[in-house]
Amino acid sequence: MAATEELAKFITGLKLEDVPPKVIHDSKEHLLDAVACMLAGSLSPVGQIMTRFTREIGGAPESVIVGGGFRTTAPNAAFANGTLCHSLDFDDAGFGGHPSGNIVPALLALGEKLKKTGEEIMEAHAVGFEVYCKLIASHNERASRNRGFHPSAIFGAPAATAAAAKLLRLSVEQICSAFGLVTSQASAATFNAGTMTKPLHPGHAARAGVVAAMLAREGFAARTDAFESPQGFGHIFFGDGDYDPDKLVSNLGAPFSMETTFRSLKKYPCCGGNQRAIDAILYLIQEHRISYEAVDRVIVDLDGRLGDILTYSEPRTGNEGRFSLHYNMAVALLDGKITPASFTDDKAAAPRTQEAIKKVFVNVHQDWETSAGGRRHPVTVFLKNGESYTHAVDKLKGSVDFPLTPEEIMEKYADCARNILTPQEIERSAELILNFEGLPEISELAGILMGREGLDLL
Repeated sequence: MAATEELAKFITGLKLEDVPPKVIHDSKEHLLDAVACMLAGSLSPVGQIMTRFTREIGGAPESVIVGGGFRTTAPNAAFANGTLCHSLDFDDAGFGGHPSGNIVPALLALGEKLKKTGEEIMEAHAVGFEVYCKLIASHNERASRNRGFHPSAIFGAPAATAAAAKLLRLSVEQICSAFGLVTSQASAATFNAGTMTKPLHPGHAARAGVVAAMLAREGFAARTDAFESPQGFGHIFFGDGDYDPDKLVSNLGAPFSMETTFRSLKKYPCCGGNQRAIDAILYLIQEHRISYEAVDRVIVDLDGRLGDILTYSEPRTGNEGRFSLHYNMAVALLDGKITPASFTDDKAAAPRTQEAIKKVFVNVHQDWETSAGGRRHPVTVFLKNGESYTHAVDKLKGSVDFPLTPEEIMEKYADCARNILTPQEIERSAELILNFEGLPEISELAGILMGREGLDLL
């Protein structure tokens, strides 16, 4: 059986009862985290512009704009909320990118429009994540980056399509067409990392997935061999020799990739490549009571893959700082913490921040690409008195091996939501998400997440 058809049959056949309880539990944590990022993102400069733009273009009031105080069409809502979700780079990482910003906005938008039950949405969520992970497994992700593509949205567009197709109850033939349709819509340029445009990538992918599935439902035809055609998805985005369609459909849901693949919920609102090094330097600062004034220099050793991603050695804006180890090490030294407030343009341009950045040096080791030593990203702090301290994080906090506790997940949600929702709304919305599979529909949750129109940028 061809890969595209086999994938479509998996999508149509999956039931929530086929999904292990642990995967359902973890999926709800990823849902909660994605909603948290949308809420916080709605007050970011990116979120504010996207919300104004979406209100201006209008549309039938089908689906909420998170934190926006209004509804619009499902495709527009998926576009806006996907952009909000990734606007702070606080959304989940792993799986070779950021799956939730692509998948969850599509689910919320169509789920509300179609009045779907929580169980149906959870089925679609399981499908979307599994497709995302299998796409990662079937491709050489770095080959895509080397061609200039941002893989999160490249994988995210067909994953969002799969989730939307499940909610729309498309046939196998319709799903195959939907994958052909979305292949002509998928796009994301890595060179825009560090600008307002990178958050647009998941929003575009979420909208593309919704549009592809909706058009396929109406009989809009496309090639039905997107994943096995020699001119299809793999060739376009990865080139010959860097894609194996057999791996795409190998062991679908047996086990679910969420059980076995690296993933993490982020502690810090910046590129995932910074996270281990941030944990390491904060440990050193706290363990040895290091003050900024005592530091001579900091050296971070990094693998080649992340050296290609964290490219800003002299960041001048908050968005550039999200993709700079130099910046994150500098701010950690100055403030002893990394928070959403660490990434403002004023913070980045401040003379003291720029001074601290000059104390940080990054060594990129191309031979560390697949080694454990490279992935640990050791940080060494050299003091002016001649002493030095080194630390490397073996288990990233928030990952499968060292997960955030339920209390930490809820603390992140509450912190992200506090400027949009009341304490009672925060508690109730979290309760609804963490019991998602039992909801008769998501109208109550959507109504809470919509917030109130006219909230000012903080």
